[in-house]
Amino acid sequence: MKNTHGEVFFDKAAFLKNLKALLVRGYFRSQKDINQFVGSRDFVTHLKMREKRQPSVDEAIKIARYVGCTLEWLLTGIGKPPWEPLDQEKEAPKINISGEGIQESPSDYVAVPIVSAGEFLGPQNAVPLDKTTGHFCLHKTQVTMREDSDLLAVRLRDDDRSMEPQIRAGALVIVDRNDLSIDSKGRIFACSLPDEQRAGRLSVQCRRVVRRDNHYVLIPSDPAYGVFLLDVFKPAEMVLLGGVIGVWSPIV
Repeated sequence: MKNTHGEVFFDKAAFLKNLKALLVRGYFRSQKDINQFVGSRDFVTHLKMREKRQPSVDEAIKIARYVGCTLEWLLTGIGKPPWEPLDQEKEAPKINISGEGIQESPSDYVAVPIVSAGEFLGPQNAVPLDKTTGHFCLHKTQVTMREDSDLLAVRLRDDDRSMEPQIRAGALVIVDRNDLSIDSKGRIFACSLPDEQRAGRLSVQCRRVVRRDNHYVLIPSDPAYGVFLLDVFKPAEMVLLGGVIGVWSPIV
């Protein structure tokens, strides 16, 4: 492929590497799944075996829109893959901290209760007051159009590296329990998932969630962690606790 200036912007090796990465991270279930999606039975095989075979413009755009990446990254490997934060996410307003608890919070802050990842099971549950470990002071400009009572700060486990580098182990994630909207690019949600390191006990972990056909796919940033599938016809709130609207990590 060439642009209007005659510059080549297709790297087959990078494109095939990116397809493999999308498979590993759960965006597609198999090579056959990719073939069926683009509407060509031997799409991937022909790309590998035929030197001149390239994805058509329609095929490339279709894949890019589906996984939520740029054409530049898909075709050349330059830029950010879909599992890394978008530039606009970096520009999101910063979370501010003031004081040690609710008594010291100024009037322009909201005191959000903090619970550990293993103590909160779902958005339908009340926050267990005996399990709160303090309050996170969130500036009111961060909660416009949100109900204060729906906000919760969850401290992730120190060994939970499933969303690194976007979310570090032991980070504090601010969750809106009333926000369960899922878009095509994949937003990060706090989820109630079995903890493989603790005999399957449920704990809060973060995942990027996208819809694929009749399933919601919960994708970790680290492929060493498992990908979960949810049936779209079953209540998602049994697993999705709410959208992550902010992250705070201590300086180390």
